[in-house]
Amino acid sequence: MAFLYYKIKTPTLCFDEVGVFALFDRYLSFIMFVVILLVWVYILNHKVRPEVERFISSNRRR
Repeated sequence: MAFLYYKIKTPTLCFDEVGVFALFDRYLSFIMFVVILLVWVYILNHKVRPEVERFISSNRRR
């Protein structure tokens, strides 16, 4: 992550680009968090749901 930030924030940028990248830098961590959360929920739904439903149904039978 730090390497990405270093690559983006090169000292040769002019002021307009610095403003754009400052905004991008501010929201990048939030965007990454949202993407990781969505992927995690997707994986949970597709891999864990059958096991959870099996577990719940086996508990209901008892």
